[in-house]
Amino acid sequence: MQKLTGIAFVKKVLLPGKARQLSLEIPDVSYEEIKSLREPDMESRGTTSDCIPTDYVPGNEAGMSMPLLFHYLKGLDNLRGTEGEQLLRAIYELGWSVSNELQSGLSPTRDAVGAAVDLLFAGAVFKGTREGRGWVDQGVSLLEQELFRQILGDGGSAEQSLGYHRYVLDSYWLATDFLERNGLADCGAWKTRLIDGERFLSTFADTSGNVPSIGERYDRPVLAPGTYPKRATEEYKENRPLVIFPTSGYTVIRSGNGIVLTLDHGPTGMAPHCRMGHADALSITLSVAGEQILVDPGTYGSDEAPEWQRYFRGTRAHNTVMIDGHDQAVTEVDLLTCNPFTSRLVHASVKDGNPYVEAIHDGYGRLREPVTHRRVVDFCSDSLFLIKDTFSGTGLHKFELNLHLHPQATLIFKDTHSVIRRGEAEIAITLLGGRKFRTACGEKTPPFGWYSLGPGMKDQAPVLSCAVTGSPEEVTFITAVSLGWKRPEIEVD
Repeated sequence: MQKLTGIAFVKKVLLPGKARQLSLEIPDVSYEEIKSLREPDMESRGTTSDCIPTDYVPGNEAGMSMPLLFHYLKGLDNLRGTEGEQLLRAIYELGWSVSNELQSGLSPTRDAVGAAVDLLFAGAVFKGTREGRGWVDQGVSLLEQELFRQILGDGGSAEQSLGYHRYVLDSYWLATDFLERNGLADCGAWKTRLIDGERFLSTFADTSGNVPSIGERYDRPVLAPGTYPKRATEEYKENRPLVIFPTSGYTVIRSGNGIVLTLDHGPTGMAPHCRMGHADALSITLSVAGEQILVDPGTYGSDEAPEWQRYFRGTRAHNTVMIDGHDQAVTEVDLLTCNPFTSRLVHASVKDGNPYVEAIHDGYGRLREPVTHRRVVDFCSDSLFLIKDTFSGTGLHKFELNLHLHPQATLIFKDTHSVIRRGEAEIAITLLGGRKFRTACGEKTPPFGWYSLGPGMKDQAPVLSCAVTGSPEEVTFITAVSLGWKRPEIEVD
């Protein structure tokens, strides 16, 4: 008996978001022509193609609608039954709607890349019609335009979200394979940019392949969970001690002892709305021996709890310094950033194999008495480094340094320092100059000490925090971090 998974998908995912079906006349299509179209190759757990079960009925975790509808359509024995008619109508109406939306202008929160891919698949199904050919051309044109907006010259993400960057790259690999396998377009010119994007992401990966969730967490697959399109076959492994991405604004430091540290000195996100970026200038992440230790806490992403969304996007939820209880950037309607600020790299070098990085941001230049934050990451050896935060400006302010631990990390207090353990990884951390960390975990009013794995999900997670009130010139934080359990041995002038 035929499984009506396509109809279930239409009813469960597509129809609830539409007030009514459109009254459009659906053109006749050839069953043989649709059967001749080739689906893009998909991979899952090292295998290739046919990774999406024929009875898979997606819910909120669904990826793009149109490639899934195409997948169900290809699985039919004929197009004349109820399921075939409903699938063809859904594909035509969705293609028509997306095309008209593009002509009238996408909303700020609309995924332009996803819209373009939808047009490609709808256009391929109806390629024998004027509308179908126009949809393919429209989709290709939009992808060419977005390729250089979304993927920056250094391969980084214009949206300042590594998760969304993965989604964008996979969307392009999916579209490229589909277009070329069906002779609809030559995408060879796109691949250099896509490979730059893959190299960018691979630079952030630790020895276990973990990539930090910098920016808006975006774990949505392009099709179905556990599957992804075939990517470039080359594996990119970065071993340089210091890699700088000047356009996207990141520096990645590696040591021979398994340390991977990232420093964010980039813009807030893609102007004018910066919808994927966070107020996280000069924030760091730290992985040791393939274990994530100091983390970006992710994105709660629930529309029903805006206060939690604001927390996870805000400065206090990141491994940087908050001043006077304010975020570096202000967010307003729909949590879109309305006052992007400047963050830039001042200096970076490697001396005797030890990286040194210095960066600055002016997110607090909007205060009545403005303050500028400068951060230095200075490796003394491959197992010991300092994080030095200094400030310039006027007035009296409250400075709060926060370092967020992975929820699976164990925090142990010693007399002179703290030890953080996770798996086989172990580091010692301390504040120099007589300052001390306090700890927080799972505080609710206001939110502090949380980690999110996805929309509506949050776990308590430890935070090391130190707050000091004073003038900018007299406040300095110097954090020493070393591998192992012993107190970092360092002398600072």
